[in-house]
Amino acid sequence: MLAEKVLVRARETKVAKPRRYALLSCAVVGLALFSVVNIAWGLINPLRLVNPTRWSQLRQNYIVAKLSPILEAPNAADVLLLGSSLTLAPAMRCDDAIAHRPRRVDLWYWHEYMPTYAKANYLQQTLSRMLHRDVQVQNASVIASVVSDQELILRRYLESKKPACVVLCTAPRDYIDPNCPPDKTSTYQFLANGDDLLDLASTKNLWSNGGLETLWIRACGLYRHRAELTALVQQCCADTANTVGTKIWKQKWNHIATTADEVPNVPQYASDETKVAWRRDIDHYRKMYFPMTDEQYDRQMRALRQLLSLCKSDKVPIVLVDMPLTKDNLALLPQEFKTKLLCDIEKTAKDNGVTVYKPNDDIHFGAKDFEDSAHLSSAGGFKFFDWLAGKVSARI
Repeated sequence: MLAEKVLVRARETKVAKPRRYALLSCAVVGLALFSVVNIAWGLINPLRLVNPTRWSQLRQNYIVAKLSPILEAPNAADVLLLGSSLTLAPAMRCDDAIAHRPRRVDLWYWHEYMPTYAKANYLQQTLSRMLHRDVQVQNASVIASVVSDQELILRRYLESKKPACVVLCTAPRDYIDPNCPPDKTSTYQFLANGDDLLDLASTKNLWSNGGLETLWIRACGLYRHRAELTALVQQCCADTANTVGTKIWKQKWNHIATTADEVPNVPQYASDETKVAWRRDIDHYRKMYFPMTDEQYDRQMRALRQLLSLCKSDKVPIVLVDMPLTKDNLALLPQEFKTKLLCDIEKTAKDNGVTVYKPNDDIHFGAKDFEDSAHLSSAGGFKFFDWLAGKVSARI
């Protein structure tokens, strides 16, 4: 009897050891696989392409991810800043300067950090100092956006709250960019609903140029599951924010310039590499200016009228700004078009009791005030936001 028990115990021991080894090897392989997937997830960052919150879809672009918390905030800001990268870039540069952060010129900064930036701390501090009270500024500027995007953002914002003042900063590209049809922009895909589709259908054929696709996206949106999917995305972001892969990727691109003079902004004084970058920027804007179409121009002017009318009906003061550009950039546009654009903007503004403010009339912007042919540097940003604070403080 004892011998049988010993024999059974021996057999169990022989079986248990391989099982333990098998479980150990599976754990090691699983941990290694998880690490590889986690690093790959951090490098590829697929969550940039998905923001499953209100009226969003799997094709969502991370460029507009910041709009969700802005629109869902319980309280309205004192100042709502609307614009494109022309307002985002100087806001970031000025905020970095007052926070004593090094001036960055890496691709990660421009391609990953700027699109999600939703602050304008220097403008906020300047307004607070001028008005002797705390002023909150929300920067809802979206890169590569057009006027119809700004109108849609403001309309959604006013559905739940009302800011004390709206600042709309526009430039010629916002009215003519052929690469941004109204129903194809990231902002429209994120915020549009059935009413916007009807509005679009009144100006063009809904069944052509992607209208049917937009309708399908709206119908198949993930709105019903937004709470569960939002929680999932937040958890995944938290898990991957500090992965080794993300750190390696950031270190690869974080070539930081310690002073503004290390990267010249002026073409005539710049290095050959910077001159090439400047010419590439000019070529880039040439593609955003041409070919001009009456359909795009008319649609964006119509959006401007709707935006100004919306502010008028809701009794929200608005500061309409014609953003400064370099002479090289403006030289790309025909003089006839520039004259027509300015006349149309001023007429539309006058019809709604709004003044068009031109900082170029009050401030001299030199070449060193620009990062490239269009975006203000920190030096230009300080000039611009000091000037803008004076206009805004008189309206709130």
